Amino acid sequence: MEDSEFPPQITEKNDIIVSLPEVFKRANLDYTRLILSYGDCGNIENAREITAEDYLNFAKADFSETAQDRGRVNAITNAKRAIDCQIDDILFSLGCDLKKNLPNITQKIADSFCDDETKKLLNPTPKLALIAALNISPMTIIAETRALRNAVEHYYIIPDKKAVRKAIEIAEMFIAATKMKFINSQNFSLRDTRQKTKGHWARKNEIVIHRPYSTGLFFDEISYWYFEGTKLTKWIYPLNLNDETYWLAIRMAFSFDSEPIFRPTFSRLLQLAEVNIPYDKIKYKLSID
Repeated sequence: MEDSEFPPQITEKNDIIVSLPEVFKRANLDYTRLILSYGDCGNIENAREITAEDYLNFAKADFSETAQDRGRVNAITNAKRAIDCQIDDILFSLGCDLKKNLPNITQKIADSFCDDETKKLLNPTPKLALIAALNISPMTIIAETRALRNAVEHYYIIPDKKAVRKAIEIAEMFIAATKMKFINSQNFSLRDTRQKTKGHWARKNEIVIHRPYSTGLFFDEISYWYFEGTKLTKWIYPLNLNDETYWLAIRMAFSFDSEPIFRPTFSRLLQLAEVNIPYDKIKYKLSID
């Protein structure tokens, strides 16, 4: 991102809007001894009257009906609907408008972070590929249920009891696992060990990846916070859905517990911020706020 795209400007709150490299340049952190502070959890938001749990309960009720053929067909269809509903709620929670296509940048994210097997499996379903790429859920088992549902709807088969039970259990596990993933996702900030941390206001400076409460985005800005006593100055890089940085920050938020996923994502973020440091020199430790 060129600095000219973000000429410094002062907001009504005396915040300064700058480019992503300028944020990191201002902070001047020591990337060989970083502290990643994290706290605050998220939740999956529902955008409709009916929820994924509702469809899951429908599937369980269908499966218990005495009319076995109709019950199994309806059960497996509702299990698939439960998964689809949860997928759309996840994307809604990440800021995506459900009436529009995914932003073009999400295809790049999926291509960058899905392995070849996952890409082949999920190629026709970009929503699933994005969720897999963001480390929200493994997608292989979900694709299996979708394939079974497609067979029911397009080839007019009646699934056997074992297959239906498996589909319902997969839907239930997917809903539970993704809800927990959001609960464990983190708002986070970066500082280094040169800075004293006797309480929040004692910090000299830090970079904050900020989670908003009302903008509709999962993260709305990456900003450099400079404290002088209780006075705060902020240099802000605003995020949006078409920005690779936005999706990298989300992937990091869902990957604090996975070093092999978190580290290359963080390294890519530093590249975009024009931080010139070799991959193997980046050192950090985690700290819960």
